[in-house]
Amino acid sequence: MSHAFISYVREDQARVSDLANELTNRGVEVWLDRNEIYPGTPWQYAIRKAIENGNYFIACFSKAYATRKKTSMNEELNIAIDEIRKRHYDAVFFIPVLIDKCDMPGWAVGAGRTLRDFQWVNLYEDWNKGIERIASVVLEEDKKK
Repeated sequence: MSHAFISYVREDQARVSDLANELTNRGVEVWLDRNEIYPGTPWQYAIRKAIENGNYFIACFSKAYATRKKTSMNEELNIAIDEIRKRHYDAVFFIPVLIDKCDMPGWAVGAGRTLRDFQWVNLYEDWNKGIERIASVVLEEDKKK
């Protein structure tokens, strides 16, 4: 089974843990840095490989992300954008999630697209429905592969 890399800022760690647990309980294999990077491993290399080798990238946007001046999540997003460019135009890879009410960043992806062009899930509006939507997309796409 493929894995879904989850990108987030530390301030959202509790909500992201809940998200990861809910997805895991539904059969989605998730990749979280704090669980998958072992002591002594070069963490930047491990993250790059996990994004490149994963089938999905779940980007968790929030007010905390929007107010940060610097974050490693931005590096992860840049790697994910490189992966988006390598994949077929309609391939499901990038899954944006809004943890709370905030704006999606408008980063350019290429070919006239931005991150805002990808359908996002509003977890803050209906947590259970949002989790089901994410899990169903990942599990359904896995069946096609």
